[in-house]
Amino acid sequence: MTIGPRPICFDCKHLHPEDPVEDGFFCDAFPEGIPQVFIASIGEHREPFPGDNDIQFEKGPRQE
Repeated sequence: MTIGPRPICFDCKHLHPEDPVEDGFFCDAFPEGIPQVFIASIGEHREPFPGDNDIQFEKGPRQE
């Protein structure tokens, strides 16, 4: 069964994988939940996106 490509969100230092929200994951850019366009790998968050708090994808481990 093919599900689709792995979202780049899982390689982003802004992701909070330890604390998923009710309907999915959240990050520093989207504290209320990451939009499905990124979770479904339809788009990559490398450019500004409405509501992203001026934070885009940055590769690396979560920074505390």
